Amino acid sequence: MHSNQLLLIAAGLGILGILILSTNTATLQNISLKLENRSALSTISIAQSIIEEIKTKSFDENTLAGFPTSLNNLTSASSFGPEGEVYPAFDDVDDYHNYSRTITTDDAGAITAVVKVIYVEQDYPDITSISNTYLKKVNVELTGGNLTQKITLSRIFTCW
Repeated sequence: MHSNQLLLIAAGLGILGILILSTNTATLQNISLKLENRSALSTISIAQSIIEEIKTKSFDENTLAGFPTSLNNLTSASSFGPEGEVYPAFDDVDDYHNYSRTITTDDAGAITAVVKVIYVEQDYPDITSISNTYLKKVNVELTGGNLTQKITLSRIFTCW
């Protein structure tokens, strides 16, 4: 063989090596993305199940028997949390304030869910209200496991 042919073969092998390396990198990135998406879906289902559980509870301790006659009759935000109840015997939405649970799944690993409850403005539900309102926003924050960032699911509850 001539030196020109050897150079062409070497260049061809080099290009083939770069092509194989690029393909392997793309495959690895796709697998990583697939695992990350499975973790996120598994984690979102955890948050959704907590929100579904909270949906079965009364709006407020003072609405267990019916609709409140005044906003002043509702639990103040500073008193959010269980009123003597212990999970799973929570009976209203704000009992879940600062509640946390760690759940382990095959896809996501050990995920910690923390629930926060706040009053929000009726016309601006993204703004925390400093006074009682007929709207409570529940945020379920999920961290840990295979997650690369915190995931938060929110739901607004009303007594109507």
